[in-house]
This record gives sequence, C-alpha cells and structure tokens, in this order.
Amino acid sequence: FCYFLADNLLLSFLKAKPILQEQNAHLYTKVHALAEDAGISTPQLYYIDDSAMNVLSLGKNAAQGKIVITKGLMEKLTSAEIEAVLAHELIHIQRNDTRTQEYAALIVAIFPLLAEKLRRTNVLLLPLAFLFSLLSPISAFFMQIVLSPRREFEADASGMLLTRYPQALAA
Repeated sequence: FCYFLADNLLLSFLKAKPILQEQNAHLYTKVHALAEDAGISTPQLYYIDDSAMNVLSLGKNAAQGKIVITKGLMEKLTSAEIEAVLAHELIHIQRNDTRTQEYAALIVAIFPLLAEKLRRTNVLLLPLAFLFSLLSPISAFFMQIVLSPRREFEADASGMLLTRYPQALAA
C-alpha cells in the first residue's frame, strides 16, 4: 500500500497542485538541466499555496520523482537559491532517500488517524486511542534519528557540486 500510494497520498494531504511546463517554463528548464546532470529523469513539479519556505521531494525511485515547492519559497528566494534547493532535492531523489522519507511520514501520520478512528468507534477503546495519540510524536522522534542527518549533509554537498555554486545553498 505504502509503496504504490505514498507519494499520491502525501500530495493529496498537502493539497499540492501540479505545475505545468507552460506555467513556469523557466523552472522546468532549470530542473530538467539539473536532473540531466544528476543522471535522472526530470521529476514532476508541484506547488503548494503556502507562505512557508519549504520544498519536498517524493517518489518511489529516480524515474518517478516529484518535487513540491511552496509559494513562500518561490517568492522569497533568488533564482540561484531556488536552483540550489532543487539540486539538493534532486540528490534525494537520485539516492532513493525519498522512498524512506515517504514511509516515515506515513508511519507518523497513521497514528493520529487510528487514534481518531478508535475514539469514535467505542468508548472502551479510548485508552488505546490515547496510546496511539502518544505514539505519533514518539514515532516522529525515532524517525528523525533513523533518517540520518548525514543524508542531508550528503545531499547538500552533492547539490552544491551539481550547481557549482555553493554560496546559493549556503544563503
């Protein structure tokens, strides 16, 4: 279930909308060139109408990569900084970090959903619902430990090599 639907579930949960190439040809050109340099397929691009500066990579493998970009990131960063962030995310796609991240997000998200379902089902299940409510932040903490910061540093380093402009990612 997770393998086939994780990325689409997360896109739906985030209310991400596809970015069409005609809407933002400059961004697609940039992503295509970076993906070509990284030796992977050009990922699909998605947009979230949110003022927070964030970007997320998804996908089961390098051939099915997706990148989600927020409105805040697009508005607040320079073109070079956006390119550096995209390069970082492309490296996650290239190294299949995205599959592990998707599974982790779903595992963390499932506990509150189960808790709510149990709470509504039967009053006798309230202790179990409470337990599932507690498991969500605990599982998030352990997922953070499991998903090594080393992978982030490696993606930063490789992304900088990909753009050949380390100052942009540093900024």
